[in-house]
Amino acid sequence: MKESELYKFIPNALEMDNRISVWEYIQTLDFRINWPDYNGIEEKYSVTQQMVHGAGAQKSQERDRHGKTTMDYLNKAGIPHKFNDEVQELIGSRIANFFVCNLSFAGQQYWSHTHQEQESLVYYANPEWRNEWGGETIIYEKDGETFHAAVPYMPGAVLWLKEGVPHALRSPTFQAPLFRHTIAVSYTHLTLPTICSV
Repeated sequence: MKESELYKFIPNALEMDNRISVWEYIQTLDFRINWPDYNGIEEKYSVTQQMVHGAGAQKSQERDRHGKTTMDYLNKAGIPHKFNDEVQELIGSRIANFFVCNLSFAGQQYWSHTHQEQESLVYYANPEWRNEWGGETIIYEKDGETFHAAVPYMPGAVLWLKEGVPHALRSPTFQAPLFRHTIAVSYTHLTLPTICSV
């Protein structure tokens, strides 16, 4: 496990049978171009668009013909309730308010961004990944420019980002024979109310 004041990295956060279930489900998803990482004047001229599925708040997601959302299917596959105890402790009583399944490939460009007022869980969903395939998550200091760490893409691991931590993705190398898949879930500091019994 790697850790700093900005993040926590937890290897083997999900048992192998659940990893396979999640992976198989991700392979059935339709991905589309969604929001850009960069909102500057060059946005429309740069390759910053992400391939995503299921982006949005859980309560406003589209439902399929069975009345289920993508998050319902991920819950069935074990996300997030089957993560190990260390991840469960980080989640605590927080409620997920946003999630997305990401797909990345060689040649994409990503910019540093943050999730203000949210802590984020990033699950590395590919069942296999090699270091020479790239795809690290780059973490920056609070100024958004100073390098802090490069977290390697490790199958089955979870990266927990503390509130407002600037980060970016390094796209996979052209050696990577697979798309890089992650599942990102954002949590606010809002927690379930505690019920006192007297």
